[in-house]
Amino acid sequence: MQMRCRGALACLVYDEHMPSIALATLIFGTTFVVIRAALNGAGPWTLLADRFLVAALLGAVVLVALRQRPSRSEWGWGVTLGFIATAMQVTNTIGLQTTTASKSAFICAGYIALVPVIGLVAMRLIPRRVELVAGGAALLGTLLLTVRWPLERMVVGDLWTMGTAVTAALSIVGTQMAIRTGRSLVLVVIQSGVVAVVCAIGTAVTGQGYMLHGLGPWLGVSYLGTVASLVAFGLAAHGQRVTTPAAASVIFGMEPLVAALLGALALGERLGPIQAVGAACMLGAGWAVALDDRRRRRSAMVAAMLPGADTEEAVA
Repeated sequence: MQMRCRGALACLVYDEHMPSIALATLIFGTTFVVIRAALNGAGPWTLLADRFLVAALLGAVVLVALRQRPSRSEWGWGVTLGFIATAMQVTNTIGLQTTTASKSAFICAGYIALVPVIGLVAMRLIPRRVELVAGGAALLGTLLLTVRWPLERMVVGDLWTMGTAVTAALSIVGTQMAIRTGRSLVLVVIQSGVVAVVCAIGTAVTGQGYMLHGLGPWLGVSYLGTVASLVAFGLAAHGQRVTTPAAASVIFGMEPLVAALLGALALGERLGPIQAVGAACMLGAGWAVALDDRRRRRSAMVAAMLPGADTEEAVA
């Protein structure tokens, strides 16, 4: 009976986590346009320093209220993920100064192809066939959705954004490793603090100043610091507890689709036939991963009900 209860509880927990990744992806998809607009009133270092300072301070207040103190392991992982996140955010924000939001979204999606490779090297995780097929479909869908024909010439911002794809892949795999023993909120707060400190130093070195000019950048930083950083990163880390890095990367890779749909709804932008096919590919990839996760969950529930079954192995 105890084993059955543990099995049912484990499967329910597993069922909770995938929606949190989807919600985080929805939030991340709104950041392309917000960052692009906020850069009109602030330099990239200033924007990042203020954004993650808001996230770190608010998160610290929450940790104090919950009486959660970071462990030594959480400090180590949080600082490591913080430096990776700094590189990811800096390259993305600098890249958006000279490249378009749609092209940036496509180049960033390159992490879908990199995550299985890094996961194999760092965690000895062999990606399942459905994850590889879904990853390929997601990349094709992103290409069709975001790239405009004829192809635009490559600019310096595109090279910076390639760095974003690499560091995003490292962040997904690193979070997967850290979340095994760490608490998602604690890790996100430490990570945000590291990004804020490094970017504050960058602001001082470049002489950009710490002030934002205009109401728009202030509203943008408030949204990016609270919803798009503290909340979204926390949801993403929470959701990665029981899924694989490759599966998570496919769901995260739907950010450009979210951005395109928001543009269609809020700005009246139209999706042509090619973009519609791309959107269908991305939705199909997400559906395939979700269906595979559901199948694994059902198998885990059946295995957990058997005498002597190892619940954690079944869910994993």
